[in-house]
Amino acid sequence: MLAVSWDLNDPPATITRNRRHVTIQTFAEPATSPPLGFMTIAIENIPWKIRVYASYKTYITLEDVIQTIYLSLRTNIAKSELDSLSQK
Repeated sequence: MLAVSWDLNDPPATITRNRRHVTIQTFAEPATSPPLGFMTIAIENIPWKIRVYASYKTYITLEDVIQTIYLSLRTNIAKSELDSLSQK
């Protein structure tokens, strides 16, 4: 299974694997085994689920997962949602 290091505050281009930048080929690898066309990610203390879809292949890639997480965590939320996060 592929393991990468990534600070979610930083853009996906900063992702490393064994302290080296991730190659285009690695980003194109299936994110799951067996390969899936869709998956849902639930993160504790975040009130929404992150839905990842395959972008250009029949399966979701590492790039699909990383880009979807990155964009999802940069979505503007309502004050009420922010307040609910602060209470957890």
